[in-house]
Amino acid sequence: MVDDKSSGGNAIVPVSSQGSSSISLQCPKLTDTNYTSWAILVETILRANGLWEAIDPVTGATVEEKKNYTTKAIIFQSLPEDVLLLVAKHKYAKDVFVI
Repeated sequence: MVDDKSSGGNAIVPVSSQGSSSISLQCPKLTDTNYTSWAILVETILRANGLWEAIDPVTGATVEEKKNYTTKAIIFQSLPEDVLLLVAKHKYAKDVFVI
């Protein structure tokens, strides 16, 4: 995996919050060394936007297609290009998140 050297490896990705709130959420780009903090922040952003069920669905429930693709979009924009190219083939956001 390659760090984003243009910002010292600490690239921040803005994520717009859904709904009536105008809060701007930010998530760092995933690097070789920040998976734990990245996962915590991504989970929090997804929960704040009502999208966590795309990662951890209720048993027996199906995830709405829009929520799945919105969740994938949030995760994808926080990945470096080399990782994105590896996980883009996955249909479900859950599969991308747990890799």
